[in-house]
This record gives sequence, C-alpha cells and structure tokens, in this order.
Amino acid sequence: MDQTRPCKDQDSISTQQTAKCAGCSCDAHFKAICTHYYCTRCIRSICTLASQDRTLFPAKCCKQEFPQEVIARVLDPIDLNRYILFQKNLTFENIEGLDASYRQMVMRNGWVLCGGCGVGIERVGGCFTVKCLFCGAFNDAR
Repeated sequence: MDQTRPCKDQDSISTQQTAKCAGCSCDAHFKAICTHYYCTRCIRSICTLASQDRTLFPAKCCKQEFPQEVIARVLDPIDLNRYILFQKNLTFENIEGLDASYRQMVMRNGWVLCGGCGVGIERVGGCFTVKCLFCGAFNDAR
C-alpha cells in the first residue's frame, strides 16, 4: 500500500519521478543533488529560511546547494532579492562587505566571521583555530 500523501502545493518543480518528500513525506517531485526528494512547499520553506538566516545559507541538502533555477522559481520576489544579496555579500573578497547588522550580531555574541564564507562561528573550546562547518575554512578565533 502506498503511504505517500499528496502535497497541498502541487506545482512541482520537476516531474522526474514521484517519491516521498524528505521534509514532510508527501508526494515529492524535486530530486536534490544528494538524491533526497522534496515537494515544492518544503523546498520553498528551506529557501525562504536560508534567505532570512545566514546560518542556513545557502539553501541546501546534505551540504549540496540547491540549483539556482529552483531557488528562483520557489521564492517570492522579496525573499529572492534577499537571497541574491546574501550571495553577493558572501562572494566579496573582503568580509567587511557584509551588512553591518549581521557583523554587529556576530561580534555581540563573541563569535568571529568566517574568512571563507562570512558565517558567524563560535569557538567552543580547545585551540584558537576553528573550522567553519559551512565552508571548511580554518579561522583564528582570537
């Protein structure tokens, strides 16, 4: 007996194959690079969260970023613009290009900005070299 349930948001991104959504177990039509499947609603949720929280950026599954055309298709214009801004900020050679409110929040929490991707990282213990969980860059936390 098929246990998949139809998703309330049926405008599928890709109709390659129907499987269970990794997020909600409804019918999924999008296959991520890592081979997990998602419905449009869950992809939209992941991308929206990534556009609002740098620690979740970029939108991904199993450390594999979702394709740009998928992100552009599921996000509303405001979240898509924010997502694009995050991308531009993280491609600067100089991390100082990140928005001031984010830098202040990182400093206020006693974290450091990763020199590789701009994510705020925290030293929990041990030596002062910390590895970013997002991009793998090593950073000095002094």
